[in-house]
Amino acid sequence: MFRRVLAVGALAVAGALAPTAAAQAAPSRAVIVIGNSTHTISFSGSISGLQALQMVASVETMGFGGSLGNAVCKINGVGNAATSGTCLLGPGGAYWRYFRPAPGVSGWAYSSTGASNTAVTDGDVEGWYYGASGSPPFHSFCSVAGCEPPAPVTTAPPVAPTSSVPGGGKGSTSTTFLPNGVTSPLGTDGTTTSTSAPGGNEPNDLASGSPPGGRPEIVASDEDDGSPVGVAVAGGVVLALGGTGVLLRRRRRV
Repeated sequence: MFRRVLAVGALAVAGALAPTAAAQAAPSRAVIVIGNSTHTISFSGSISGLQALQMVASVETMGFGGSLGNAVCKINGVGNAATSGTCLLGPGGAYWRYFRPAPGVSGWAYSSTGASNTAVTDGDVEGWYYGASGSPPFHSFCSVAGCEPPAPVTTAPPVAPTSSVPGGGKGSTSTTFLPNGVTSPLGTDGTTTSTSAPGGNEPNDLASGSPPGGRPEIVASDEDDGSPVGVAVAGGVVLALGGTGVLLRRRRRV
């Protein structure tokens, strides 16, 4: 029983570590440019520039030591004899020139270090050109190996704030009762309202300013002598006085 428990535990640990190991084993890629040809290689971690070149071509080298390390004399049979006097000094001074783009620069930079002493990592580009001068055509990593475009960034649209109006939902109208039975003809959101007051006969009672009960209220104002209400009151008084005078004359005749 104890052995079975240990076996099950070992399987569980292995299963938990499997995704991590797979993620760490994801291959690195690099682009090798030789003259006018381009090659894409896959490898784990990092390798030297010479190892990267040997993955796509046959190479003859000559050991010089120091920062130069093993110099490349021939690639696929093209180049100079692998001797100390001819490897880097062929006809007209031609030799295999080694290039690496500087970080953040879209172009070649001549490598002052031999390919056996450089490190190639994921996304790197290596260039080789045979001649006394010049360089191979530059190719970016994505133009040769391909790069997936970045995922689009999406943002949620802003949510408009909502507010509740007393007596109704958003956008509803309401009537405010003012002193002396006068109501506001506008709702809280600036729209006209047609709500009738308690006891009113028509919806327009409130909109027209009538008090509850549907009866118009006439209020005389001493401050405004030219108002229609003041003229009506004055006319009523004159008529009343005139009628009283007529009745007194009739009684005297009798």
